[in-house]
Amino acid sequence: MKRILGMALSLLLTGCATVMDGKINTYVNPYKPVSTNGTVLALDADLEGKGYLQSLSLTLLGRGFSAVYPVEELPAKAKPDYYVWLGLGKRSEPYTVREPQYGYVNTGTWERTCTTVDNKERCVSRPRMAWDVIGYSNELRNATLYTVTLAWHEPDNRTGEPILKVVTSSHKEGCSDDKVYRFLITQAALRFTQMQSSENDFSVEMPEGYQCN
Repeated sequence: MKRILGMALSLLLTGCATVMDGKINTYVNPYKPVSTNGTVLALDADLEGKGYLQSLSLTLLGRGFSAVYPVEELPAKAKPDYYVWLGLGKRSEPYTVREPQYGYVNTGTWERTCTTVDNKERCVSRPRMAWDVIGYSNELRNATLYTVTLAWHEPDNRTGEPILKVVTSSHKEGCSDDKVYRFLITQAALRFTQMQSSENDFSVEMPEGYQCN
């Protein structure tokens, strides 16, 4: 698995940031487990996702599936065990940040200044002030949430309820849509489990100096 992950990231994620973070949710129908051995998959997507099907098929082959084809390349006599639908999503989400507010605060100490006028010393004491945090305020900001969904359907129920659904997501900022989608597709194909539903965060350290714009 580690070798597959390294190869996939090297091939697909050139140009990404040093660290890429995300979350994966896997939803499993325990009464219809997905098998790997001898399994043939057919992949499909909307127009915006068609360009990612070839790289997805390579990653799934690395997971041990016998044959993986985009539906357009499916051999005439092939009988897929599952149809896998690739979905891409992107939306803006508000979130609140607690920002510090700064001002002058009394340090609790005093500064004494003396001057001499007409041979008389006059002294004045003033509190010492420092620039520091005086409070906090909540600021509303927006972040872009990217999602990738792999929905597994039985051949006789291609548009109904999937028997396995894998969703990866990330709020990664400063990256092109294409690079984030490729990252999330790779993680979805590599990290899902067929055994039980789960939710996990993940973080992948990329080669130093890589950019994802």
